Amino acid sequence: MTKTENIQTKFWLDFLLSTITALLFCFLFLYINAFISVQLRQISSVIARFFLKMMNFSVTRSGTLLTISGMQFDVAPACSGSGFITMLTAVGIILCGIRSGMTLTKKIFCIAMTVPVAVFANALRVALLTGGSYLVQEQITAGVLHTLIGLLSFVFAILMFFLLSEAVTEIKFAAKKTADLNKIFLFTLGLLLLFVYLPFFISCMFEWKGGAFSREDSYAFIYVIAGGSAFLTSWYRQPNDYSSGTAGTIIFCLCTAFLILVQQNTSNNYAQGISMLVTLFSLALIFKGRKFALAITPLLIVVLLGYPKVSETINHMFGFSGYVYSMLLRLFPAIMLIALSRILYILTPEKAPIVTPRPYLFIPVLVLALTAFGFQVVKTTAHPAGKRLPISISFLYGDWEGRDIPLSNTEKQFFGNQTVINRIYHNGSDSVGLLLISSAAGRRKIHTPEYCQTGAGWKILKRSHVSLLLGDNKESVRAVKLLMGNQAYPGLRTFVYWFSDGKKTFPEYPGVIFQDTLNALKGEKTNWFLYALWTDNNEITLNQFFSVFKPLTMLKQ
Repeated sequence: MTKTENIQTKFWLDFLLSTITALLFCFLFLYINAFISVQLRQISSVIARFFLKMMNFSVTRSGTLLTISGMQFDVAPACSGSGFITMLTAVGIILCGIRSGMTLTKKIFCIAMTVPVAVFANALRVALLTGGSYLVQEQITAGVLHTLIGLLSFVFAILMFFLLSEAVTEIKFAAKKTADLNKIFLFTLGLLLLFVYLPFFISCMFEWKGGAFSREDSYAFIYVIAGGSAFLTSWYRQPNDYSSGTAGTIIFCLCTAFLILVQQNTSNNYAQGISMLVTLFSLALIFKGRKFALAITPLLIVVLLGYPKVSETINHMFGFSGYVYSMLLRLFPAIMLIALSRILYILTPEKAPIVTPRPYLFIPVLVLALTAFGFQVVKTTAHPAGKRLPISISFLYGDWEGRDIPLSNTEKQFFGNQTVINRIYHNGSDSVGLLLISSAAGRRKIHTPEYCQTGAGWKILKRSHVSLLLGDNKESVRAVKLLMGNQAYPGLRTFVYWFSDGKKTFPEYPGVIFQDTLNALKGEKTNWFLYALWTDNNEITLNQFFSVFKPLTMLKQ
């Protein structure tokens, strides 16, 4: 018998033996599952809750029951993960059985690791189903989407197992193979950064989805997909060039350190979004060189065009409402930026200088990424969902008497755990509405009247900045004044709003973001309030109310 025939015979014998072993395990696990099914459901719910909190969902857990803003999701026996464990372990037994170059110890280790990998992937599946159900406001218990999420989660588990087995097989050669080191480094770094920036992407998804109050950011994700796809295509087509590794490492470390400092006390999606783009630029410097990093910069700007609030900013600048005009206004600059990137890419030499990578540069990058990941985990697990902050607003201001307006079910669902006061004040035939929102449970749901009212059919006729004198002219604030009209209602409505932390006031949201970032760098967590007042009467009515209106007082805890 020839050597080739011996190899083929051994392969088929290993395949037959491993298949029989896999079948025996499947039958054995059917018996074991009866004793551990409940425990698996609880473990899946614990890990799924962790994933959901990483995604910025305000979720609570009781046993196997997950609750998001009143919606309940039970981790049913079918979602315990036993199916994932059975299938992945069977696949692992067969793959390790026929794999050459693996010692028996390594095979046992890889097969044993299929269990935690399967539990991890199943918990991710539960989190995606739960979060997806909340986003569409309907339980995803069957159908194409349910099947697709299950398949993708299992593919993810297979991929994780394959990478693990590859790493174990080649571990003794890794030190000698630069390509292997780069792959392992990039894969590890990619996973860490994915978890670090996952809350930002989930927050973007909420805005892109829109809701009952506004759809200004609908379809903006097209720019993120366009810029991101062009970036990835360019990355894989460009050969490695490590000549700018030092500069890229310094930028990466500074950017990640800044993100960690800013996120000490509260999530800052704007800081996350900008730091993600700077991180991608720094990685381009490290792995692809200076020319490539400059060439992909326009693509990162295209991604920025798809960020939430860009639509609102454009509408403010040009006096538009909705998403159609803002989408069209971004189209030409996006095309020009992609074309500019392509021109710069063509000018980049086909073969970049081949420079031996300096592994010591990878150490600070990996350490900072691990630190950011650990910080995100600690922040997620240590701080529960924001609680309502008790605040007090008087029902009487001079001759003005107020009464609360109950929030609708849609408003309750939108604001979630935010502290909200919705009130109307009357003085004879005059009336002024007051909406006060606290950021105690998170800043994401604090939206200006431009966001809420345009979604309800109101159009901005005039926008300006005004100076107000509150409470017997004792406090002066700068605010935004809106004159709005609605075809469904006669007459015009005037809105005035501003932001305050009790010490400083800002008419526009960017000022809040800037000050909040500075406070976070100093280790301070700031509770912001949005004051939004409106009237269907004339401006004199508002000025009369402002003359007696005084800032809120927070009750002692």
